[in-house]
Amino acid sequence: MRWILQLAMLATMAWASPAAAGPTLPLMPGYKRTAFTVEDGAPSAATAIAQTPDGFLWIGTSQGLWRFDGVRFERVATLEKVGGSGVRSLLVTRGGDLWIGYGFGGVALARGGRILSIDAADAPKGWVYSLAEAPDGAIWAVSGGAMYRYAAGRWTKRSYSQFGRAQRALVRRDGSVWVCIRDATRSRLLRLDARSFSPTVIAELGNGACAIAEAPDGAIVVADQTRIRVGAGMSDALIPRATLPAPMSEAVITVGRNGDAWIAGFSRRIFRVALHGIGRAGVGETATFESPGGAAGYATGAFEDREGNWWVGTDRGIDRFHPVDVVHNSATDPRLLALVPIEENPYQLLVDGQRTVFVRVDRRLFRIAPDGSAMPLAMAGLSAQDVECAARDAGVWVRTMRDTVRLVGGERARSVRLPAGFGADSRCFEDRDGRLWVGIAPSGLIRYDSQDRNPQAVSFDDRPGTIPYMIAQGGSGVVTYVGYGYTAAFGGRAFRMILGYQPNPFTFIGTILQRPEGLLIGGESGLGMLRDGRIRMMPAGEKGVFGDVSGLVQNAAGETWLLSQAGLVRLSSAALSARLKEGSGALPLRIFDQDDGVLARSSIQGFTDLVEAADGRLWFANQTGIYSIDPRRLTRNSLPPEVVVRAVSADGRPIAPAPQLRLAAGTRGLQIDFTAASLGVPKRVSFRYRLAGVDADWIDPGARRQAIYTGLGPGTYRFQVIASNDDHVWNRTGFIMEIVIPPTFVESRWFLLLCVVAALTVGWLLYSLRIRHLRHRFNALLRERLDERERIARDLHDTLLQGFQGLMLRFQVVANRLLPDDPLRSSVDQALDRAEAVLVESRDKVSDLRNEANGPPLEERIRHILEALTQDGGTRTALTVEGTPRPVSRRAAEEAAAIAEEALRNAHRHAAAAHVQVVVTYGHDALTVVVRDDGRGFDQEEAAHKRQQGHFGLIGMDERALHAGGTLSVSARRGRGTEIMLTVPALAAYGPQRARKNPFW
Repeated sequence: MRWILQLAMLATMAWASPAAAGPTLPLMPGYKRTAFTVEDGAPSAATAIAQTPDGFLWIGTSQGLWRFDGVRFERVATLEKVGGSGVRSLLVTRGGDLWIGYGFGGVALARGGRILSIDAADAPKGWVYSLAEAPDGAIWAVSGGAMYRYAAGRWTKRSYSQFGRAQRALVRRDGSVWVCIRDATRSRLLRLDARSFSPTVIAELGNGACAIAEAPDGAIVVADQTRIRVGAGMSDALIPRATLPAPMSEAVITVGRNGDAWIAGFSRRIFRVALHGIGRAGVGETATFESPGGAAGYATGAFEDREGNWWVGTDRGIDRFHPVDVVHNSATDPRLLALVPIEENPYQLLVDGQRTVFVRVDRRLFRIAPDGSAMPLAMAGLSAQDVECAARDAGVWVRTMRDTVRLVGGERARSVRLPAGFGADSRCFEDRDGRLWVGIAPSGLIRYDSQDRNPQAVSFDDRPGTIPYMIAQGGSGVVTYVGYGYTAAFGGRAFRMILGYQPNPFTFIGTILQRPEGLLIGGESGLGMLRDGRIRMMPAGEKGVFGDVSGLVQNAAGETWLLSQAGLVRLSSAALSARLKEGSGALPLRIFDQDDGVLARSSIQGFTDLVEAADGRLWFANQTGIYSIDPRRLTRNSLPPEVVVRAVSADGRPIAPAPQLRLAAGTRGLQIDFTAASLGVPKRVSFRYRLAGVDADWIDPGARRQAIYTGLGPGTYRFQVIASNDDHVWNRTGFIMEIVIPPTFVESRWFLLLCVVAALTVGWLLYSLRIRHLRHRFNALLRERLDERERIARDLHDTLLQGFQGLMLRFQVVANRLLPDDPLRSSVDQALDRAEAVLVESRDKVSDLRNEANGPPLEERIRHILEALTQDGGTRTALTVEGTPRPVSRRAAEEAAAIAEEALRNAHRHAAAAHVQVVVTYGHDALTVVVRDDGRGFDQEEAAHKRQQGHFGLIGMDERALHAGGTLSVSARRGRGTEIMLTVPALAAYGPQRARKNPFW
């Protein structure tokens, strides 16, 4: 079977050694390779790759189907064929549907994470090798050597067996179908008409590979075993475009959006052909990448995702080629690649006054040509200890012999001879005046004049014979760095120290750049500005952005580039100056690190590690080689990532994610797993999320792609998560999810209403119990009082009244012995009559003590008082009774009548009132008696003054009101009359048996 043949080819090609047309590269130029293996969770034996609109990468393998968000590989068993057989091909349509071609037959359509039902009666039964979509939405499949077309809900089989067996198909934008067909002896390229599907043989490809792809302009691109041909526009004519560096018996070609063709097959090699100006004759530039020895062989064609990353499946996982701005020239330039560095610090950079870049690799020197390639300079071998320096105009100064330093690559020949006795180690520098400075151990630093003659020794303040690590151009002269923090400036005859060991905050200094505002110095411990003897410093920082600075460049675009511990760093020159001056402020920056192709950090060695070429490109060096970057052509990922909620669980119960979720009542805990499939540099993807009603602001989860909430209550919540890609382009909408947590019964409004009712009921019951307790206590006190009154009444009746009665009987006996006309008899009879009246009154009082309720009604008492007062004439009175008259306790009646009498007398005698009205109200809650007149009234202050002088009318009424268990209020204004109101609560006025009873009791 075909798949067995492919596996055999893979095993064979992995050991093959094709005749190379050019060197293979450990890196694909302009791309950073990352291998995901089974140790990273990646599936093995990949067969197909596709990408859905949500950004997920889908990987079909012989074991099943996986998806990848850049961080996590996840198997999607729900879309696999029941019973196994794996996945052979994948297609994502323009509408976002995922078509899956299974091994051993079968095609499925997936939408929204589930399989849709399609016609299976006439569907392909064999391996589905290829899937393609036509402009009209029809799906073409290659299976069992035949072509299948799915349209209008049914499959139609089309066979072209007269030409051979179909291998793969491509549908162009004009609707024509291009098919690779192979028989026992050769391969052919067929074109099927867009309407009739009649075949036309376009090319005979020989007995070997046949791969087809469509270029961005619609041209067809065809690869066979040895070459690539391109269709001229939309015509059928194929023009040779490139020759493959090695023949390939099996290949898959893919053309990217930039016009580059990627060819991969069952080997460890990938070819990339730059098809510049598709449709024109000529051979494109070809780059060959070969995976390291012992690595996996490539098993699928290359696939370009929507961010420009290329993916190639291997038999051990999947490889990603991420486009980067940094070019590793030591790994991609054939001349530099041919060198095998043997020295400890083999890579050095220099730039002359014309901004031509020179590269030293071990003991070889190269000039960087305008096209970026390294051109070797013919010269004698360099010493391992020699350090070259750039000329002020053109070329570099090189120590070519022990006693000679010569200008190489300059416009005119120049050389200087070294004094006798100089050692091997050397440093040199040409200043702005064209004078060459040479430092050679152990003699120290010497300076030549502008004619390269008259060497003069230049000494340091206290370090004779010292040679500097670094020599740079300062504002008014030369600045040198000797080491251990010692930095000096040339003052005309000797160097003076401007920075010593103790005050030096840089530790080891790596680079010095003179700027108008001062001396910009980068070192091991940070970056700072030295001006007027004062240093303004920025320490290395958390990520080492300003640590181990070994290169500084400020270009015409207003950018500062530095090579540091963090990598290559770009920031605004104006922002940097402001930060150094003010000590605070925003400092936005961009770091190019290993994810951008920088394989190592800076290395402070006392010479420049970062330079700018005449074309604006930056070149830098570290322990791993020579790199370059073009600041004017930096790529930017402008595609915001799609945010997806992968999983939701409520109190540990998994729930299918959806834009609207209704959770179970009583849910307290919520966990939401989210992701954003930005596949270039996933670790730079940033997230922010918030739950409206809980979070006051956005939450930054860091590297965690999960939100966890506890202690949630009932209500409606709005969860939103947003994300940015590796270039900080934000998807500000992200994913929004409405979440409803219904209340339980105890959290509902009905329960709250019941609680309120219950609370009111309990309060009423407690109030009733309290009233009942007070009533019982009042009854007990009243009973005790009545018992005491009855005891007193009995004692009075049995002692005082009986004794008084006995005395009266004895006086009556004495009176009876007197003659009727005796004057004494008359006096005795009058005394006996008076005594009898007192006795009767005493009996009445005793009777009152025994019976609390005896006596006339209150209104009768008041009426008698009114009748007595009206006999004097002059004042009109009226009595009004409101409510239903009820029996009033004797005390309340007596005190109320007394208060009314006092008020009526005051109105009659002192107020000169014409009308007096008395209102008695029998209320349910209280008994009220109001006496109102229209007399002259009085002032409250005057009343208070009279009380102090001994007028006890109002005081007596207050005391009587208190004795009755009520309150008295007096309202009076001079000339407006007076109103006196007595209020006695029902319990005190009517007694416990007569007050209104609680309906519950």
